[in-house]
Amino acid sequence: MLDAAKIKRELPRLEDYGKNVLEWVDDLKEYLLLYDITEPKKVFIWVLAAVEDDVKDAVKALAIRRNGEERYPKFSEIQKAVESYLEITEGDKWAILRNLMIAEGESLKQFNHRYKKLYHNLNRDYQKLITVKEYKDSISSRVFPCSQVSIAKVDTLQET
Repeated sequence: MLDAAKIKRELPRLEDYGKNVLEWVDDLKEYLLLYDITEPKKVFIWVLAAVEDDVKDAVKALAIRRNGEERYPKFSEIQKAVESYLEITEGDKWAILRNLMIAEGESLKQFNHRYKKLYHNLNRDYQKLITVKEYKDSISSRVFPCSQVSIAKVDTLQET
Protein backbone atom coordinates (compact mmCIF):
# COMPACT_ATOMS: atom_id res chain seq x y z
CA MET A 1 0.00 0.00 0.00
CA LEU A 2 1.21 3.50 -0.81
CA ASP A 3 2.25 5.76 2.03
CA ALA A 4 0.47 8.97 1.00
CA ALA A 5 2.16 11.04 3.71
CA LYS A 6 5.62 9.96 2.51
CA ILE A 7 4.72 10.60 -1.13
CA LYS A 8 3.40 14.07 -0.28
CA ARG A 9 6.47 14.89 1.83
CA GLU A 10 8.90 13.99 -0.97
CA LEU A 11 6.77 15.23 -3.88
CA PRO A 12 8.66 17.55 -6.26
CA ARG A 13 7.07 20.96 -5.62
CA LEU A 14 6.79 23.58 -8.31
CA GLU A 15 7.90 26.34 -5.93
CA ASP A 16 11.30 24.62 -5.56
CA TYR A 17 11.96 24.89 -9.32
CA GLY A 18 11.43 28.61 -9.82
CA LYS A 19 10.63 29.20 -13.48
CA ASN A 20 12.03 25.84 -14.59
CA VAL A 21 8.65 24.20 -15.19
CA LEU A 22 10.05 21.67 -17.67
CA GLU A 23 12.37 20.07 -15.09
CA TRP A 24 9.60 20.13 -12.47
CA VAL A 25 7.26 18.26 -14.85
CA ASP A 26 9.99 15.73 -15.72
CA ASP A 27 10.88 15.13 -12.06
CA LEU A 28 7.21 14.87 -11.08
CA LYS A 29 6.51 12.35 -13.87
CA GLU A 30 9.48 10.25 -12.81
CA TYR A 31 8.51 10.45 -9.14
CA LEU A 32 4.91 9.38 -9.75
CA LEU A 33 6.06 6.48 -11.94
CA LEU A 34 8.37 5.38 -9.14
CA TYR A 35 5.29 4.90 -6.96
CA ASP A 36 3.29 3.41 -9.86
CA ILE A 37 0.87 6.33 -9.89
CA THR A 38 -0.28 6.24 -13.50
CA GLU A 39 -4.07 6.48 -13.38
CA PRO A 40 -4.95 9.92 -14.85
CA LYS A 41 -7.21 10.96 -11.94
CA LYS A 42 -4.60 10.06 -9.32
CA VAL A 43 -1.83 11.75 -11.32
CA PHE A 44 -3.99 14.88 -11.50
CA ILE A 45 -4.61 14.85 -7.74
CA TRP A 46 -0.87 14.61 -7.04
CA VAL A 47 -0.12 17.38 -9.55
CA LEU A 48 -2.52 19.61 -7.62
CA ALA A 49 -0.74 18.69 -4.39
CA ALA A 50 2.59 19.75 -5.93
CA VAL A 51 1.58 23.30 -6.90
CA GLU A 52 0.84 26.44 -4.91
CA ASP A 53 -2.77 27.45 -4.31
CA ASP A 54 -2.77 30.21 -6.92
CA VAL A 55 -1.52 27.83 -9.63
CA LYS A 56 -4.09 25.15 -8.70
CA ASP A 57 -6.91 27.05 -10.37
CA ALA A 58 -5.02 27.22 -13.68
CA VAL A 59 -4.36 23.47 -13.52
CA LYS A 60 -7.88 22.57 -12.35
CA ALA A 61 -9.32 24.41 -15.35
CA LEU A 62 -7.67 21.81 -17.59
CA ALA A 63 -9.87 18.97 -16.28
CA ILE A 64 -12.92 18.70 -18.50
CA ARG A 65 -16.18 16.83 -18.04
CA ARG A 66 -17.88 15.72 -21.25
CA ASN A 67 -20.87 13.42 -21.48
CA GLY A 68 -20.45 12.57 -17.80
CA GLU A 69 -16.83 11.52 -18.33
CA GLU A 70 -13.80 13.27 -16.83
CA ARG A 71 -10.82 14.06 -19.04
CA TYR A 72 -7.60 14.88 -17.23
CA PRO A 73 -4.78 16.87 -18.82
CA LYS A 74 -1.50 15.45 -20.07
CA PHE A 75 1.74 16.68 -18.56
CA SER A 76 2.47 18.77 -21.65
CA GLU A 77 -0.84 20.59 -21.19
CA ILE A 78 -0.09 21.13 -17.51
CA GLN A 79 3.35 22.50 -18.37
CA LYS A 80 1.90 24.97 -20.89
CA ALA A 81 -0.83 26.11 -18.50
CA VAL A 82 1.62 26.65 -15.63
CA GLU A 83 4.08 28.51 -17.87
CA SER A 84 1.25 30.68 -19.15
CA TYR A 85 -0.12 31.38 -15.67
CA LEU A 86 3.34 32.25 -14.33
CA GLU A 87 3.99 34.33 -17.46
CA ILE A 88 7.21 32.46 -18.25
CA THR A 89 8.67 33.77 -21.49
CA GLU A 90 11.12 32.28 -23.98
CA GLY A 91 13.62 34.71 -22.49
CA ASP A 92 13.10 33.15 -19.06
CA LYS A 93 13.64 29.66 -20.50
CA TRP A 94 16.78 30.89 -22.27
CA ALA A 95 18.10 32.36 -19.00
CA ILE A 96 17.45 29.07 -17.19
CA LEU A 97 19.49 27.16 -19.77
CA ARG A 98 22.20 29.79 -19.92
CA ASN A 99 22.66 29.64 -16.13
CA LEU A 100 22.43 25.85 -15.83
CA MET A 101 25.45 24.27 -14.13
CA ILE A 102 26.35 20.62 -13.75
CA ALA A 103 25.53 19.53 -10.21
CA GLU A 104 27.93 17.93 -7.75
CA GLY A 105 27.77 14.17 -8.31
CA GLU A 106 25.72 14.48 -11.51
CA SER A 107 27.08 12.46 -14.41
CA LEU A 108 27.89 14.28 -17.63
CA LYS A 109 25.39 12.02 -19.40
CA GLN A 110 22.59 13.06 -17.02
CA PHE A 111 23.55 16.70 -17.33
CA ASN A 112 23.63 16.56 -21.12
CA HIS A 113 20.17 14.99 -21.09
CA ARG A 114 18.83 17.87 -18.94
CA TYR A 115 20.67 20.44 -21.06
CA LYS A 116 19.34 19.07 -24.34
CA LYS A 117 15.76 18.91 -23.03
CA LEU A 118 15.90 22.54 -21.98
CA TYR A 119 17.60 23.47 -25.26
CA HIS A 120 14.95 21.75 -27.39
CA ASN A 121 12.22 23.39 -25.30
CA LEU A 122 13.36 26.77 -26.66
CA ASN A 123 12.08 28.13 -29.94
CA ARG A 124 14.60 28.29 -32.82
CA ASP A 125 15.41 31.98 -32.37
CA TYR A 126 16.44 31.44 -28.75
CA GLN A 127 18.32 28.22 -29.57
CA LYS A 128 20.56 30.31 -31.82
CA LEU A 129 21.52 32.44 -28.80
CA ILE A 130 22.98 29.45 -26.92
CA THR A 131 26.65 29.04 -27.78
CA VAL A 132 29.29 26.39 -27.24
CA LYS A 133 30.98 28.82 -24.82
CA GLU A 134 27.86 28.83 -22.63
CA TYR A 135 27.77 25.03 -22.70
CA LYS A 136 31.45 24.92 -21.70
CA ASP A 137 30.75 27.37 -18.88
CA SER A 138 28.00 25.08 -17.62
CA ILE A 139 30.40 22.13 -17.35
CA SER A 140 33.45 24.17 -16.33
CA SER A 141 33.63 22.44 -12.94
CA ARG A 142 34.52 19.24 -14.83
CA VAL A 143 37.94 19.99 -16.26
CA PHE A 144 38.34 16.96 -18.52
CA PRO A 145 34.99 17.15 -20.38
CA CYS A 146 35.36 20.91 -20.68
CA SER A 147 38.83 20.51 -22.17
CA GLN A 148 37.53 17.90 -24.62
CA VAL A 149 35.03 20.41 -25.97
CA SER A 150 37.89 22.89 -26.41
CA ILE A 151 40.17 20.36 -28.08
CA ALA A 152 37.41 19.26 -30.47
CA LYS A 153 37.03 22.87 -31.60
CA VAL A 154 33.28 22.49 -32.02
CA ASP A 155 31.36 25.45 -33.38
CA THR A 156 27.77 24.43 -32.68
CA LEU A 157 25.94 22.62 -29.91
CA GLN A 158 24.91 19.90 -32.35
CA GLU A 159 28.58 18.87 -32.51
CA THR A 160 28.94 18.44 -28.73
